[in-house]
Formats: sequence, structure tokens, C-alpha cells
Amino acid sequence: MAQAVPVQEDQPLPGQTAGAPRGRAVARTSPSHTFEGIKEVGTFFWQDSDLRYRFCAGTVVPSPGKDLVLTAAHCFDSTDQTKKLVFVPKHHQADPKPYGLFPIDVGQIYADPRYLRKGAGSGQHRCADEGGGFP
Repeated sequence: MAQAVPVQEDQPLPGQTAGAPRGRAVARTSPSHTFEGIKEVGTFFWQDSDLRYRFCAGTVVPSPGKDLVLTAAHCFDSTDQTKKLVFVPKHHQADPKPYGLFPIDVGQIYADPRYLRKGAGSGQHRCADEGGGFP
């Protein structure tokens, strides 16, 4: 887990070139800080096809099976369906596995097909550009 790096979207948005600025400039804020986290928020860990360890955040949501975790669509793609993944609730540096590791079964990642859809009505705008966001 210590070697993992965050997932980043490598592709520019339609109509943008690589390295083009996205959205508004953000005002300076106070430096971030670590904290011990909350049990409903955790981290997915896996190894990608380039043998790099990766991670992405997830949030446990109420469900009948008590095993549903939501994350950003850019965290996983179709090739991740066959990888060994784990979810670690409340992962943080001081206590990296306070509730243990929860393996994600192969084929148990569901992505909304609208995420990758392009064309008319696909919403090729960023949410914060349309509705604002935290400064």
C-alpha cells in the first residue's frame, strides 16, 4: 500500500489538448493535513498492467448486502474487471488496516455506461464549470 500512487485521468477532455488548463483558477487555501479518517470512507488498492501499485478513494453506502462501495468512474476501466483489488475502510498512515482488507471479487465492478459516452447530450462539461464547487 505504501508504494501505491493515485489514479489520474490521462486523457484530455474532448476539444482540449494535453496540458490545457481545466476550469477556473482555484484561490489559495490553507495547506491540507492528514487526519485519522472516518470508517465509511476508504481506499481501493490494486496493481495495474504496468505493475504499478495504484489507489483510489471509495465510500461505503447503505445497501441490503452491506457491501456496496462507490468511487469515481475514472478509478477503474474494463481491464480492472480481472484484477485483484482490495478495499480498506478508514485507511490512513497511522493505522493502515483498522477494519481489515476486503477483497473485491472479479467481475464485481459496475460502471455506468454513460461515463465514456461521447456525442450530443453527453455533457462534455465539467460539473464544477456548470454548478460551481468548493473553492
